[in-house]
Amino acid sequence: MELYGLKGAFMLKKVERLKIIQESLKSQHIITVKELSKILGISEMTARRDVESLSEQGIVDSFYGGVSLSKKKLEHEKAITYNIEKEIVERKNQKMRIAKKAASLIDSNDVLLIDAGSTTSAIIDFIPNDSKNIVYCFALNILQSACEKENLSVISCGGLYHKNTQMFTSDEGVELLKRARFNKVFIATRGLTKEIGITTAESYEIEMKQAAMGASKQKILLLDSSKMGKAWNAKFAEIEDFDIVITDSEVEEKYVKMIEELGVTIYVV
Repeated sequence: MELYGLKGAFMLKKVERLKIIQESLKSQHIITVKELSKILGISEMTARRDVESLSEQGIVDSFYGGVSLSKKKLEHEKAITYNIEKEIVERKNQKMRIAKKAASLIDSNDVLLIDAGSTTSAIIDFIPNDSKNIVYCFALNILQSACEKENLSVISCGGLYHKNTQMFTSDEGVELLKRARFNKVFIATRGLTKEIGITTAESYEIEMKQAAMGASKQKILLLDSSKMGKAWNAKFAEIEDFDIVITDSEVEEKYVKMIEELGVTIYVV
């Protein structure tokens, strides 16, 4: 969204523009140079110069025509703010509807991979007790839930435990996923944009997610509407890599249309 017209931009000093860029990144996490030029009402060349100034100060990282808060700064903010137990209770009703729809797509005897995440973690609760499935997982909360159900056979990828996401990662886990064959994978994300694609905040998640997607016949993305139009520094896929996207009814129509135009089925629940 353009906040300043061209006329107003001449009144903004460079220090003011740099402050606006930093504030914008706190909410969007990744912004393209083109978007910055529109936000500030300046040329793309001037936007690149502003980004370069912030990069020299170690405040931002620039890549692929875009800019994000520096990894150190972002990791510091994440360490303070992100916790999966907190995420599970936020927008809980929307996440439950998304998880219920995801579970409705599961057929008996499907081999599944359920990704770490606050929305994906609820899928297990909605799998019918008479549905026989093999469930692969690499998150502690999903492992515990799946093991409590008699009708599910569970295969877990071990490794280094990350407390804030309850996720395990390891080279052996990646290789296990690559050798597997899934009917469906349910993937979580922290951001979706047309310009950047599908992103998450933790770079350690990338290999596990990509390995799971590469071994699956059908790829299903779950995200609540608050994550639409946002991006983080760890990109792991394009929107069109997925067969289905499931989100909640608060999603803006422009995102529904954009996803459909990419040839991806979207369910709004």
